[in-house]
Amino acid sequence: MLKAKHKLPLAALVVGSTAVGIMSMPVFAASPSKEPSRPAATASLPKLRFHGTITMYAQVYEPPIKGVNFGPGAPHVTALRVLANQFHKLYPNIHIKFYWPSLGYNITPQWQTTEAAGGQMPDVFWQFYSAIGPTGQIPGAAAYNLSPYFNKPNPFIPGNKAWKAIMPGWLLNTITRPNGAIYVLDGDAMNVGFFYNKRLFKKAGIAKPPTTWGQLVADAKRLKAHGIMPGADVPQMAWWDPVMGDNFLGPKVAALAAKLSVRFHHNGNEVAAYLYHQGYENEAKNPAVLAWWPVLKKLYQYWNPAQTAINYSSQPSNAVLGVTLFEAGKSAMVFNGTWNQFPLQCKFPVGSFLVPDIQGTSRYASSLNTYGAAGGPADGFEFGISTPKADHTMTPAKFQAALAWLQFIGTPRHDQYVVNNGQMAVPIFKGAKPAKSMSGMAFHPGGIATSAPWGLWGTHSGSVIWTDFVGYLDGQMTFRQVKASFEAAEAKTYAHWIKEYHWKF
Repeated sequence: MLKAKHKLPLAALVVGSTAVGIMSMPVFAASPSKEPSRPAATASLPKLRFHGTITMYAQVYEPPIKGVNFGPGAPHVTALRVLANQFHKLYPNIHIKFYWPSLGYNITPQWQTTEAAGGQMPDVFWQFYSAIGPTGQIPGAAAYNLSPYFNKPNPFIPGNKAWKAIMPGWLLNTITRPNGAIYVLDGDAMNVGFFYNKRLFKKAGIAKPPTTWGQLVADAKRLKAHGIMPGADVPQMAWWDPVMGDNFLGPKVAALAAKLSVRFHHNGNEVAAYLYHQGYENEAKNPAVLAWWPVLKKLYQYWNPAQTAINYSSQPSNAVLGVTLFEAGKSAMVFNGTWNQFPLQCKFPVGSFLVPDIQGTSRYASSLNTYGAAGGPADGFEFGISTPKADHTMTPAKFQAALAWLQFIGTPRHDQYVVNNGQMAVPIFKGAKPAKSMSGMAFHPGGIATSAPWGLWGTHSGSVIWTDFVGYLDGQMTFRQVKASFEAAEAKTYAHWIKEYHWKF
């Protein structure tokens, strides 16, 4: 699920190449933001000739089916339905119908490709930007290139001269495909970091979240001294490696990996094997590969030992999860992602903060910004428009109506409303603010991932590394032991790949 520029989003990590995972699951949330007022009809708004229905598959932002009872007190995601009603009042002859196929939230690129081949795609659809076009699973011919329209004014934003003006440059660079096309309107991002219990922080005399790794460790120590469990989540190498491991390898390796990704046709395993062959990702030759493990251990030494002893890849089904202990108010912090709706599920005030600055923690810690290496702008607010080849009902007039609908929801205030209604990500258009509880998770652009040692996962070596990782953090193995085990696992896996695939470096 690996590219050298960016590791695939956490949403995709769970199920591999289908790129559908955590964020594909139906989670309903109450809206923390006020419903935006409907814009008045003015002469500057598009004059649409289309009369009829626009179908839309909206993934996690899909409104609940009318009449479905989700149980007493179960909140619903309703923002897109509210906006669809507002759009209908502006254009009484156009209806937005949300699409609930039998596959529900777990629509895969393979399913969409099949639908596109039969000309049966919804008019507007969700999909990861990376899954469409060159190197993606869905042909670019199935979706309109929206780039030309990003260069034109959005009529629903007063005074706007180019729609792309509300989109950060790093976002446009990220979602632009190798052929220069942009197939989706991307308005949200997910991030990994820490959620914290404000009451427990206050009880320990901690006034604000830490900004450096040293402060984070000191806060954990202070919490424990006050009889408070600092944290209890299971250490997840899948998240810590891209955030810290890539930082320790540094900008030079990140830049080289990005070039190699193109050279090796985005084959992450071959990129990793080459970097290993050159010594960059070879622990025996480059101590930076594992140098972040002792830094992380300084924090996890204060975590609940019963949790850190669990291998995340094979934890028992009846395990008391660290997130459960946090939600119950038993621990002060949890390392997790924006998709977990702690602010809604907890009965105490929740704050959040990204992984603090790790520079100075080791001679190998670099200035490389790895935000986006785990997470990034690949989430639920990624909507494209089907071409006539993928959607036989698509006409020029219908396309203009679908485009107007995307322009309508693609404003800063509507981006903020939709994303904060779901509370599973943070809005990223200029001027849009995340929900208060998510404010510390605001996405920091510029993250670059390298492919290290992700290529080992899914192999016997990957299982060994997972076990060694938790064993070291839990104190069952010394650093010398894990180094020896890691080096052996690396050498065995890469030697096997190089021989099997006849790679010559």
